[in-house]
Amino acid sequence: MTELKTKEECITEFEEIRTRMDEILKNLKKNPDKVETVKAKLDDILENLEKKVGYGKEEEICNCLKSFQIYPNIKGYAYLKTAIEMCLDNPSYIGMVTKRIYPAVATKYNTTAPRVEGVMRATIKGKLAKASKEFRNKFFMDRENVTVSEFIAVIVEFLKEDDETITEILHKLGISANFKGYYYLKKAIIFTVESPNDSLQSIYSKVALEYGATIQQVERNIRHAIEVSNSRSNHDFYVEIFGKEKSRKPTNSEYISAVAEYIKNK
Repeated sequence: MTELKTKEECITEFEEIRTRMDEILKNLKKNPDKVETVKAKLDDILENLEKKVGYGKEEEICNCLKSFQIYPNIKGYAYLKTAIEMCLDNPSYIGMVTKRIYPAVATKYNTTAPRVEGVMRATIKGKLAKASKEFRNKFFMDRENVTVSEFIAVIVEFLKEDDETITEILHKLGISANFKGYYYLKKAIIFTVESPNDSLQSIYSKVALEYGATIQQVERNIRHAIEVSNSRSNHDFYVEIFGKEKSRKPTNSEYISAVAEYIKNK
């Protein structure tokens, strides 16, 4: 079996080869007829190396599942690993477990979609029940009853390296990645941090354009996510960000502005 490389090792190797490529192309300027041939060969090397980065991501998925005591000898391990890989490659699959993920995993392992669903659900339920309260809290706010969709979405979001701070904040506020409003809200916060003087309608427009949605859909889904946050968030953390108890639900504008301000002051 090929030994998996960490992502950092792959990136280092990638940059070394790219530097060598640039040096070679520079030296070949006097021989333009050879440049394209050499460049094509080096592009092949880079393409193969980029594929190796996937090994680093595969290792991260494996380690994450093992953290939940989900090991390769468990049937649900292979199903969950494949589902997570699919969602990392195709983020639109998140929240589409019945329509997309179950059938695809079933096809790969020559079984049925109901069988895949049942095994995944049983694996998640059994392992979360045995996990420590501290560990469950890190990912699922100490909840033992987590849907397959939510489990996959949260793990995928934690494995992604972009906007880690916002991911952790929204998680503590009780907003899971399996909600469509999660992504709209996350992007709205990012845009607000980048352009604090933009109006809320302008932020909505940017988010809508990013996801191919309407402004009304963005506003409605963000509002729903905030309603969920108001009932499931960590109380102390909520007060830390909003400076008040959860008795009154903040407006979309108040919520986005408060989280953006919290991030800027971190």
